[in-house]
Amino acid sequence: MSCIRVRIEIVTFVLENEMDYKSAISKYCVKYQSIYSWTKRYLSNGNEDLKDNKRGPKNYSVNLDSLSEIERLKHELEVERKKREFAELKVEVLKKKQDIEEKLYRK
Repeated sequence: MSCIRVRIEIVTFVLENEMDYKSAISKYCVKYQSIYSWTKRYLSNGNEDLKDNKRGPKNYSVNLDSLSEIERLKHELEVERKKREFAELKVEVLKKKQDIEEKLYRK
């Protein structure tokens, strides 16, 4: 069952049971605040507002064709910097893992 369908089911349950949030919490094992906010959004704007509004990093795609050569090169340099940073972090994590494993095996 999709996320929005579950939310609609929970909101419908609350509305059919005279705004009984406590029963909905027990039945669906969802926090009060979530059920309350879904019900409030449903009452104000209907199903459309129950969609999952995910937060977090956005993936911005860059149209390289529309960039000048200098801008394109700057973009490529930034991409390579990020790849290098990730590789360095990966090496650091692997070294720490190796140190921990060595300490565990010595005991």
